[in-house]
Amino acid sequence: MNWDDPLPPVFCEGKLWKGLVPGFDEFFSGLSGVVIIIIALFGMAQPRLEVLTKMMYAGMIVSGVGTMMLHWKTVVSFNLADVYPLLITLTFGIIAFFDELIFEFRRTKSASGNILPVRNVKIEVRNERIRMLLSAIFYTLGMLYLVAGLILYIYSNIPSFYDIYFAVPFAFFAIFGMIFLTYTNRKDRRPYAKALVKLSSVGIITGLVAIAFKIIDSAGCNTVTIWIFPHVLFHIFLSYSTHCVICFLTLYRSNNYLLSGEGVPSMDWHFHIFPMINIPMRGMVEHPEQPDVDISSAPQADTAHSRLLNSEDTERPSDYSMRPFQSFEAAI
Repeated sequence: MNWDDPLPPVFCEGKLWKGLVPGFDEFFSGLSGVVIIIIALFGMAQPRLEVLTKMMYAGMIVSGVGTMMLHWKTVVSFNLADVYPLLITLTFGIIAFFDELIFEFRRTKSASGNILPVRNVKIEVRNERIRMLLSAIFYTLGMLYLVAGLILYIYSNIPSFYDIYFAVPFAFFAIFGMIFLTYTNRKDRRPYAKALVKLSSVGIITGLVAIAFKIIDSAGCNTVTIWIFPHVLFHIFLSYSTHCVICFLTLYRSNNYLLSGEGVPSMDWHFHIFPMINIPMRGMVEHPEQPDVDISSAPQADTAHSRLLNSEDTERPSDYSMRPFQSFEAAI
């Protein structure tokens, strides 16, 4: 295989209109790569994104550039420039969904959101260790899965290897993950549940529309269907659907890692169609000034809670959280 070997026409535009615009094999499909880049750039403009999320958007941007290169000249090297960055985005998406599914499966059943009763601190410490172990294992397997896929993509003779190896698992994790996590949040009546419902609905519907245009582009191409530009619409709807999926993950994950004093993430729909997640910047959360009050001389209510806290025999929550570190210090 040579890097400059031409590829046979795969897309509808290349089959019927190849070279319609001088100097470009598939001009309109290449032009849609600009839309992919714009969507990803707007997505990366969201504040306080995790590195994992930024890498997903970066993969979309580079893939958009590769799309323009591939449809300008359909050769092997430009095809890899188009596909490889997207494979990274899909793999990181699979890892992110699995990470959040582990979080929900191991969440303390009696907990409400991120607030845990004192009696469940031991259980939560155990669950957190299990989550960390499972996440570490799956992150490693995810990287092996990515490297193996990148190698097999070159040497495999299986048609549509990319669809089978990467796209199908991502679609499964995205659809199942969004439905499950949305149901869990609605059941627990969490404040951001409605936003998750809307993001998951829009992401799944536009993703299915993109698949429909993909089918038309590959199996239903004719002199009639080409005028709807199926591959162009596939690019637009798929990139928009991917952005909605990433926003879903961003909103869900930020509500799990933000501290109580860092504000509450929210979602805005720019131009009524483009979702953006607003994660409060550190140090930018305004707190109302409270007057100084001397509580040492204030009368204390004789409640069960106060008696529990003042009891010398009561083990504090901090004792549970510090016990692993104390045992570690004793061991060394």
